[in-house]
Amino acid sequence: NLRMALSSAVDRRAILDAVLELPWRIEACGVIPPEIPGFQGCGEVGFDYDLDAAAEYLAAAMAEMDVEDAGDITLQLWFNRGNEEVIEAVEEQWETNLGVNVNVVNMEWGAYLETLDICND
Repeated sequence: NLRMALSSAVDRRAILDAVLELPWRIEACGVIPPEIPGFQGCGEVGFDYDLDAAAEYLAAAMAEMDVEDAGDITLQLWFNRGNEEVIEAVEEQWETNLGVNVNVVNMEWGAYLETLDICND
C-alpha cells in the first residue's frame, strides 16, 4: 500500500513539463517506455497521479505499519548523479502530497550497487 501511495502521489506530467522541460514526452506509468514494444499505456499498468487514491493507500499502509501520523514515516530516496532535479521534485511531491519525510541520499553508482548487495544479504 505504501508503494501504491508513493506512485499515486507523483505528478509525472508536472515533472516532464516544469522540471525537465520536455512537454512533448508521455508520462511513464510502468517500466516499459512508450517507444518500446510491450508498452501498455497509463491506466493499463502502474498508478496514475491521483491524490485521493494516494491518501487511501497511505491510510491503509499506516494501519498496516501501526503508524498514526504520516509525519512518522521517513523514507530514504537513493539516486546517483544526473537526476537531482527529478529526485527533488519527487521528494517535494511526497512530502507535500502525503506528509511523509524524505531523506535524499546521493550515491555514486558503484557505492549504490554495493549497498543493494548488502541489503540483499
